[in-house]
Amino acid sequence: MERQETFNSNAWTYTSPTAHDLAEAGFFYAGYENVVICFYCGGSLKRWGANDNPTIEHC
Repeated sequence: MERQETFNSNAWTYTSPTAHDLAEAGFFYAGYENVVICFYCGGSLKRWGANDNPTIEHC
């Protein structure tokens, strides 16, 4: 499964940051709230704000 496909569920209703931007930054959707998990290190982030940029929030 591609990372972006994990955001295609009805549970992901957030528009910012976009699912595309999160997936491009290496995240996949955890399946609840707006929690995403880094594909590379396994760390998770949540409570995304409208101005958050996934490419700089986690390296």
